[in-house]
Amino acid sequence: MKLIDWLNQNSGFIIAVATVILVYITWQYARLTKQILKASNTPQITIFLRRYDNYIALCVQNIGTGYADDVKFSGDLSFKPDFKEIMLKDLEPYKSGLPYLGTGQKFETLLFHYSNIGFDVPGTAVRFSHPIKIRAIYKDATGKPVKNTHTFEFKFDKWEKQEYYISPIDDVTQALQSIDETLKNP
Repeated sequence: MKLIDWLNQNSGFIIAVATVILVYITWQYARLTKQILKASNTPQITIFLRRYDNYIALCVQNIGTGYADDVKFSGDLSFKPDFKEIMLKDLEPYKSGLPYLGTGQKFETLLFHYSNIGFDVPGTAVRFSHPIKIRAIYKDATGKPVKNTHTFEFKFDKWEKQEYYISPIDDVTQALQSIDETLKNP
């Protein structure tokens, strides 16, 4: 009986303590949920070269978990692709940017035929010694500018550097296709 009497006498205090604990737990839950949502909606744009059988392409791809909004490009884009009579800075999307780049979306620009990289052709050594420096500036889904962007630089006199051709999304896709083939043909 003493316990019941004590609980009755202190019920207001017990309810106040329980309420404070519940408010703290709710606040922690809301904070963690916000962090999870932020992490799951973070765009990350990477720029890389894509090597095909006959040509090299400059690729812009969102490898993040959220879409990129209002994507703009800066840097030294004075490189002139084989397929165009104008420089990269005058081509889309580098000129006006992209209003939206969804998760996994990729935009490619053909740069030159693979055979045109030869340095024995007059004028090509100068052209290919000039690197492309490009930076993507963009916002996340909430409209906040993404701060952790960096400048990508491609030096064509070292065009065989393997990290120039890495796309994490493509690597995952190829791995999944390999697993699928293994499962189909044990």
